[in-house]
Amino acid sequence: MSLYITVEDEEVCAQGKPTIYTIDGGAATGKGTLAGHVAAARGYYHIDTGMMYRTVTHAAIEQGIEPNNDTALVKLLSENDSKTGIKFVFDKNKKFHCLYNGNILGEKFTDEIRTEEFAANVVVMAQQPVVRAFIDVAVKEFAYGKLSEKGGRTNAHNCVVEGRDAGTVVFPDTKNAASLANIVRYFVIVDEEEAGRRRAKQVLEGKEGTSTEEQAKALKVVENTQNLIKARNLADSTRLIAPLTPAKSAIMLDATNVERLPLLFSVMNNLGNQSPDKEQKDTIKYEFINYKKDQRKKEKAKAKGHTPTKA
Repeated sequence: MSLYITVEDEEVCAQGKPTIYTIDGGAATGKGTLAGHVAAARGYYHIDTGMMYRTVTHAAIEQGIEPNNDTALVKLLSENDSKTGIKFVFDKNKKFHCLYNGNILGEKFTDEIRTEEFAANVVVMAQQPVVRAFIDVAVKEFAYGKLSEKGGRTNAHNCVVEGRDAGTVVFPDTKNAASLANIVRYFVIVDEEEAGRRRAKQVLEGKEGTSTEEQAKALKVVENTQNLIKARNLADSTRLIAPLTPAKSAIMLDATNVERLPLLFSVMNNLGNQSPDKEQKDTIKYEFINYKKDQRKKEKAKAKGHTPTKA
């Protein structure tokens, strides 16, 4: 296999066993933003596996390759030279880029990769064993390090890996995985209707109107987005290969009514080289409960027309 994650500039490799944080969750849960903040705060590499699958899907569509054509997919994922093919690269600022034929997805093809049709294609492509095998190996080799001739591993990297099966399949809760890295697993959940509203807000940004017709269209976008997210999460959680499900050791983060900043603080205050113990998990839960109570007080006070003062 020749699909790799590389670093443009000088690499910052882990000393000893690397630390890996996996942050899994369904669509529009905010896991990407959370993973990015955590990685930046700790100086770790942030791997977006979702963008990796979108890149492969885009490349396959460009070449007219059907998802069930294993031979063509292996060729697509294997034949990459200095200028063409699929590449996953960290720049000197540790920003993760997914490229196809020299073009960075997210900077080019932005409209194409955000359509409903494309999202449906990604779901199908992500179910293909050959595609998952290539991507899983690339992510594992970057995080764990490459096997040396002497049997050990070199160039391991501290990482924050976001996805849907990072904590269950890519970095499973096994003795072998534990021997290779210190792994902390998180799973972010958000009410699907709220997730739909968040994603729809992104779609509608800059397009909001005040007329009855425009508001009706916006409402329709929200409803359609909510339905799409429910369908996507159902497809991901019921697929036979690498279904969307929290690892047994995963710490559950309910982000439905939580702003990202306190969510980030809750995670950051409890991250370590080992999985948080029961007391730390209870602390996370306690922080979220208190935050939600505070939010409800503010909402009630706002409805009554005054702002609550701190005690």
